[in-house]
Amino acid sequence: MSQAGSFDSGTPLADIETITTDDTNIVGPDGAGNVFLVGGANIGTTGVIANTATINLNGMTDHAVHVGNATASLTALAVGGDNTVLLGNTTANPSWGTVGNAALTNSSVTLSDGNNITVTGSPLSLGGTASFNLTGTTQYAVQVGDATGSLDSLAVGTDGQILIAATTANPAFGTLGSTNGTIDISEGANTLSIDATAGIATDTGFATWGGAGAYFDDTTLGDFELLRPGTGYINGKLIAWTAPQTVTGLTAGNAYLIYIDSAGDIQKTTTYDLALVQDNIVLFECLRDSTPVTNNQITVKENHTYNFQPSASYYCHRVIGTVIDNTDNGANITLNGTQKIQINGADFLTDHGLYTDIPDSAATGVTWNKMYTTAAGKWAIHNTNDTFAGVYNNAGTVDALGAGKFGVYRLYVSKDSLNAATPTYFAVINDAQYNNLTLANAAISAGSISISTNELDFLELAQLGYIIFSEATTSIVSVIISKATLRSTISTTGTNTAALVTTSVTNFNHILGATDTNVQQALETIDDVILRSDAGDAQATAAVFTIAGGTGIATAGAGSTVTINASGAMVWNEVVGTSQAMAVDNGYVCNNVALVTCTLPDTAAFGSVIKICGKGAGGWKIAQNAGESIRWDEASVTTGGVGGSLASTDDHDFVEILCTTANTTWTVLGSKGNILIT
Repeated sequence: MSQAGSFDSGTPLADIETITTDDTNIVGPDGAGNVFLVGGANIGTTGVIANTATINLNGMTDHAVHVGNATASLTALAVGGDNTVLLGNTTANPSWGTVGNAALTNSSVTLSDGNNITVTGSPLSLGGTASFNLTGTTQYAVQVGDATGSLDSLAVGTDGQILIAATTANPAFGTLGSTNGTIDISEGANTLSIDATAGIATDTGFATWGGAGAYFDDTTLGDFELLRPGTGYINGKLIAWTAPQTVTGLTAGNAYLIYIDSAGDIQKTTTYDLALVQDNIVLFECLRDSTPVTNNQITVKENHTYNFQPSASYYCHRVIGTVIDNTDNGANITLNGTQKIQINGADFLTDHGLYTDIPDSAATGVTWNKMYTTAAGKWAIHNTNDTFAGVYNNAGTVDALGAGKFGVYRLYVSKDSLNAATPTYFAVINDAQYNNLTLANAAISAGSISISTNELDFLELAQLGYIIFSEATTSIVSVIISKATLRSTISTTGTNTAALVTTSVTNFNHILGATDTNVQQALETIDDVILRSDAGDAQATAAVFTIAGGTGIATAGAGSTVTINASGAMVWNEVVGTSQAMAVDNGYVCNNVALVTCTLPDTAAFGSVIKICGKGAGGWKIAQNAGESIRWDEASVTTGGVGGSLASTDDHDFVEILCTTANTTWTVLGSKGNILIT
């Protein structure tokens, strides 16, 4: 290696000296192996290569930026002041300076107006001032953007309005309005609807059906298949279900409520309670009966709408049940021929908002499910047709009536199934037979005829009335209308028994003819004959009638003039005090703010009747004398003597009692309300 330079003695080398090396030594210019390093501009050296050499920068200024120059040395710039910047220069060293007009005298920014923006103070040099102002806006108006990068002014809202958004249009101010419990805020396409009852009512129940055709299939015993989708609400949440869905495991002798749960799945239960109607969408009621050999499944609708409060629905089911509107005095059972029953007059069956049309059957007998209880107490179908026969329920077996006996059916109507729009009719076969018509009617009056219960009652039946069948004539001999209704006139009760009795016209010579085949026609003819007698009709005056008085009836006169006085008619009395001694064949309306105590008479003949009705807030109480008691039914009877009583629990309760053992024993014929038995 070679180096040009000078020795530290200051003696320059005459030329390039050669330095040789071997494995251990460097042979330098001084012949002793030393090589001297000589400093240059801004570089100082210490030592020789054979020892340690140090190289240092010289001529540096503390905190100064150093720049190069043409002499291969560094030049220190002046130390920069606080917050200054280094500014470059093409032909000279850079220098420290401040940013401002002085530094950038030829630099400026031009600002131009934009959409809704006006600029004041342009062109603008650094250090200058510019003003930016919004333009094209309306005072008090809300500004919204548009696709051109500018602002639009909405119409100014008026007092009380609120701003409502729209997906594809500008928001707009709307005004509050309300219709049928819904608050609407509308302005063009911008609409907000608020259910004002959402915080008060809890919506649970059916809303809509989807699809078409049959709603369900219950023909496979033990299964219920829902065939149509739909929607409903559970506690205000919209629930949708799909179809078909099937619930299995319906067993004999049970009635099921078919419902949709919160997951949209079909379910079943035999328990009706408030939780069921509050937390599920009930759709149908399905009975699988206990008919021997082959059971039957009968379904009726139960899809109450969501806008009926669940707690109110539960109350209506438990307390009121299904009733006949009786709007036009329709749904009356009437004889058709000798063994069939038709419906006269159209009406409605009401299940608190769920309606079923009861059509006039147009002089045609309707089809009845003839029901009876088995020995196990379960309901079964004897037959389903439009013709009645002389039978009774003999301890769980349907038997023919004995010779000359009379049987009774209690008739009901239930809701339609949705698959068919017509109601379902039931006839309950009584569990006793009677020796004569009078005893059969007495059993009806006493309320001892078999009634819908348990799983059959789950289908929510409403009573239509009774029929009495005679084995001797193999025909229906009495039809009694007794409808379940909430109207003040509870029903059009009565019987058309007389119209069913055949008359012998030969016993009314010169009065009845061959066309007078029943009592109704015969009475009309007799009425006409009596009217003609006033004109001196010889045929009419030949007939002389003697009318004998019956119980409570006094008669006077004979021949063409007869006077009848109802001496034993019921007399009504208003009691405004707090006590009353009762008399037989009297009715009492108790009208006091305090309890009115009415005491039975000491003496009462068999067949005597007493009625009592509440009017005042205090209610009433029937007190007994020594040895007296009042029987409610087979299992319920008051305590004998002065300690026993019947009492109202509501100020309008009613009861009617019949003396069945002279002076001592009374039996309740009918009542309204929850009567307290002591």
